[in-house]
Amino acid sequence: MKILITGASGFVGKHMVKKLSQNHQIVEYDLINGQDVLNNKLLDQKLRGVDLVIHLAAFISATESWEEPMDYMKNNTLGTLSVVKSAIKAGVKKMIFFSSAAVKARPLTPYAVSKINAESILKLYRDKINIVVVRPENIYGPGQKEAYGYVIHNFIKAIKNGKEISIYGDGKQTRDFIYVDDIIATVEKIAEMKIKSGTVISLGTGKEIKIIDLAKLVMKVMNKKTRIEFAKKRKEPQRSIADIRMLSKLKIDARKFGNLDKGIKNLL
Repeated sequence: MKILITGASGFVGKHMVKKLSQNHQIVEYDLINGQDVLNNKLLDQKLRGVDLVIHLAAFISATESWEEPMDYMKNNTLGTLSVVKSAIKAGVKKMIFFSSAAVKARPLTPYAVSKINAESILKLYRDKINIVVVRPENIYGPGQKEAYGYVIHNFIKAIKNGKEISIYGDGKQTRDFIYVDDIIATVEKIAEMKIKSGTVISLGTGKEIKIIDLAKLVMKVMNKKTRIEFAKKRKEPQRSIADIRMLSKLKIDARKFGNLDKGIKNLL
């Protein structure tokens, strides 16, 4: 299969390219190489002969989205429109869109709105191309850079450097953490399945952990302790956990995803 991956140089993108290139022909498309998702002329060229588009390219910081909301709407919403239009024009059979778990509840950030808008646009085109929307929970793994969404990476770095861990709010907010390899393996299965266009799939373990408990777990795995600082609460969902019913329907067993302890150890 010939697959074009947008955002190929990002955290998930690099892992996606590495894994899928073992069995498929990969076309990498990334802004870092001057390949803008809003450049339809270039997209049209790169999409020739492509069977599947995996659209990862996005601005992903909820905090930054408050500072640059126009950029987020332009890149995440209009960028998705640009990609799907070019994909249809090129005769691409299927598109997998990486949305976000942030769209599940009432949107609390411009980032969440940009992803909701992108999903709404794709609904309009689901009769013209097979579209599958995936909503990943908190992805973690090797190669992450500092960001609030990459809280495990940030905790490990702070502990290694002998600095305090910073938690926004009281730490009782929960998240569902899924290892990047499990994301990639699941997406590869989805790519090869016949799935009804417009299907939305929540990607996560179906297990949640409080951020305060996550901090304690990281310290336990690293066998080191540090002070926890509680910063001002941010606008964010209090609880986020994957609804794994669609995964089960597709015969993908979330119970086989790697556990958090082992995943953290892999990052040390």
